[in-house]
Amino acid sequence: MTAKSARVRKTTTYDPCAHGALCSLCSLNHKTPVPPSFPKGAVFAVVGEAPGGNEVRLGRGFVGASGVLLDRLLCAAKIERSQILISNVILCRPEHNDLARLRARIRQENTAEKRLAKTEKREPLLTLDPVLCCAPRLYGEIAALWLDARAKKLRRPSIVPTGNTSLEALTGKSGVLKRQGSMIKATLPWLKRRLDSISKLATTARQFSIPLSSTEITASGQGQASSFLNEEIPF
Repeated sequence: MTAKSARVRKTTTYDPCAHGALCSLCSLNHKTPVPPSFPKGAVFAVVGEAPGGNEVRLGRGFVGASGVLLDRLLCAAKIERSQILISNVILCRPEHNDLARLRARIRQENTAEKRLAKTEKREPLLTLDPVLCCAPRLYGEIAALWLDARAKKLRRPSIVPTGNTSLEALTGKSGVLKRQGSMIKATLPWLKRRLDSISKLATTARQFSIPLSSTEITASGQGQASSFLNEEIPF
């Protein structure tokens, strides 16, 4: 680490595990997470893929080139950063800032492990996708955003995915370019089913000891998931 980077690096006490993330199962567990920005009264959310080098160095999301573009768009729309939730699908920077490569490697390793386990007649010990490890935390943030808006009798907040990874994580759909500018309705029951599938995967993952319940999600200190998992919420 250079002297310059040491001066600008920010430490964080933010613990993704406390907000639902399955960090102990994630291959990025040794990395420093970049916490989401969740201001009170946020009216909508911007969700990226993963923090980059600048974000890790400064400890804040969307401060690099993507942040410059975001600020420009917010300025044009006359919206302050203090009005939006800023988060990422995963909070830790993957090696070479290449999440797709990491996920491909994990798939290959899991395929090899399944073959070996079949030969040895045992259950495979699978590595969980970082996107799935962080999903309970992300869904909790989205749910908390909606609950806050509902409590204040505000309009239902919109969620803006900035790429294919965030679009798929939030809606199960792909093709962000062809969907640009369109409204997609995703519901919390869909998120609940997604969480249930993550829980099943996690039971066979390495180092897993405490089963995840979809009603145990927390976000920004709010553990209210059980009250809204069956409600339809468009975003």
